[in-house]
Amino acid sequence: MASLQFVAPLIIFLLGCLLQQKLSNDEVNSHSYIKGIYGFQFGFRLAQERRLSGHEALNKFCRTTIVGKNKYHFLYLLLLLGGDIEQNPGEDCKRPCGICSDPIMVDQLGMNCDECDTWIHLACCEFDDDTHDILSGSSLTWLCPACGFSNFSKSLLNESIESLASPNAFAPLEETSVEPQDIPETKAKFQKHLKKPRANKCKLTCLLVNCQSVRNKVAEFEAIIDKHEPDIIIGNESWLHSGIASNEIFPDNYNIFRKDRTTDRHGGVFQAVKKDILVTDRSEFDTDCEIVWTQCQIKSRKSKSIFFASYYRPNMTDMVSLDELNNSLFKLSDKLNNHHVILAGDFNAPNIDWKDYAPVKASVHSDRLLEIINEHGLNQMVKEPTRSQGETHNILDMIFTNNENIINNVKVLPGISDHDIVYFQVNLNCKKKRHVKRKIFIRKRADKELIQQKLRELANNFECSVKQESLDTKWDAFQQ
Repeated sequence: MASLQFVAPLIIFLLGCLLQQKLSNDEVNSHSYIKGIYGFQFGFRLAQERRLSGHEALNKFCRTTIVGKNKYHFLYLLLLLGGDIEQNPGEDCKRPCGICSDPIMVDQLGMNCDECDTWIHLACCEFDDDTHDILSGSSLTWLCPACGFSNFSKSLLNESIESLASPNAFAPLEETSVEPQDIPETKAKFQKHLKKPRANKCKLTCLLVNCQSVRNKVAEFEAIIDKHEPDIIIGNESWLHSGIASNEIFPDNYNIFRKDRTTDRHGGVFQAVKKDILVTDRSEFDTDCEIVWTQCQIKSRKSKSIFFASYYRPNMTDMVSLDELNNSLFKLSDKLNNHHVILAGDFNAPNIDWKDYAPVKASVHSDRLLEIINEHGLNQMVKEPTRSQGETHNILDMIFTNNENIINNVKVLPGISDHDIVYFQVNLNCKKKRHVKRKIFIRKRADKELIQQKLRELANNFECSVKQESLDTKWDAFQQ
C-alpha cells in the first residue's frame, strides 16, 4: 500500500523536474536527475522500513540527505508529506444493496442486518414509507431477506450512512483511549431522507361540527370553512328536512350526503366532501339510526379505502341508537379489517374516562358503548372536553377509528353551538378528479372570411329546406 500511495507524488516529482528545467532555461545534467531520484528513493525506504509518517520521515530525511541549497527541496517536501494522504478515509458512503447490488445512496432508505451486516434498500424488501415509520417507532421483528435472521426494530436509528463516516477523513490514526458509549439493543439501522420533508399536501383536513340548525348559522358555517379549508366536514344536528335544498346551505364546491330526521325538525347528520375528491355514497351500511356512510379511495393503493361515518345519538340513555350503530358496523363485515374506518359524531356519552376506556360511574349505557367499540376494535382519538356547562366538562363529540396511526393533530376549537368543533387530519391522500382542460378559441386568430361564407351557406340552405315547415320543426332543424 505504501508504494501505491507514492505513485501520484512520483509523477508530480517528475513533472516538477521538467517544469523547473523549463523555467530556469538551464541544462539539467544527468547527475541532477540521478540526485533527485536517489533522494526520493531514500526517503521512500526510510518511510517504509522504519514505518515513519510523513512529518517524521521529513525531519529524518532533512537531517540526512538535504544539505545546502537544493533547488528540488520543495519537491522532497511534497513527496514525503504525501504519506499522510487518506490514511484514515473512513467508511464508504455508497454501500451495495444485498438484493439488487446497486449502491444505497445517502438520500435513500435502507436497513442493516445484525447477523450478516448487509445493507438492503427499503424498496427491495417491499417496505413502504408507512411501514418504515411503524417499524421505527415499535419493537416489531423483521427478517433479513439475505440471511433470514430476525432483527428487532426498537433500536432503529435516525442517522444516515454519512453519520457513520469519520468527521475528518485525512486525520491520522492516533493511540487514544475511546470512551465506551451506550450500545443499542441491536445494530439495525435505517437511513432517513436527507432532503427537507415535503409540505403536508397529502393530509386530509377534517372538521367534526355540531351545528344545532345549520340553516340559521350559514354565515358562521361559511366562516369556519374559509378559515380551516376542510376537505371533509362531518356534521350532526343539522336540523334540516326534505324541503331545504343542500345548495341553500352549503358551498358549491362540496358534495353533500345527508340523512335528515323525519319525525321532527331536530337531529340529522351530513357529510360535506370537496368535489375534487372521488367519494361514493355507501347507504347500504345505514341502519335505523342517524348515520351516513361514504367511501373514499386511497391514492396509489387500489385495495385500500377510507370509510367515513357521521353519527348522532339523541341522548345518553338511548340504547336503540347504540344497537343500530352496532348493526351498521356489522354490515361492514371484513371491511373493518381490510380498510380504514373513521366514525365521528355526537355520542352523548359523558360518563366515560377515555384515558382508561372505563366508565366514571356505573352505567349500562356507557358499558354498552364500550362493549361495541371493543368488539369492533375501535379507538377513541378525542381527549379534550368538547362541551362545557359551568364546571362540568365532558367529551361528547368523538372520533373512532380502527387505525389510530392515520389520525393526528386532533384539536378542539370554538364551535357554532354549545359544542366545540373537533379539528383533525388524516395522513392519507384520497384519489381526486382530474381537471379537464377546456378548449378556448382565440378570436384574433379566427378566419373571418371563412366564417362569413359558412354562415351565408347555412342561411341559404336552411331557408330552402324548411321554408314551409312549422316553427318547432325549424327549431329542431337548426339545432341539428
